[in-house]
Amino acid sequence: VYALNEADDDHPPTGRRIVTLLETEYGAEIGAPYNRLDELVDSGLVEKQYLTGKRKTYHVTPCGIRLLEDLAYFTTTQLAPLAPADD
Repeated sequence: VYALNEADDDHPPTGRRIVTLLETEYGAEIGAPYNRLDELVDSGLVEKQYLTGKRKTYHVTPCGIRLLEDLAYFTTTQLAPLAPADD
């Protein structure tokens, strides 16, 4: 969901673009994301739209955006205070 949220109008969030974003972010090859994307679609976090032929784009739904917001809030309010202080 994070990678979809990072896509922009110049680079539509296709499966290949999602792989590129994740590989850039994590510095490792991740392979094909399509099974995971279908799980996110089935759970209502992501919407799949067909372009031409087999090409599809993926977009975060309002429910997916809410999940990202909740995760960001939890991370900053609950996990950040537990992180070791920089010396």
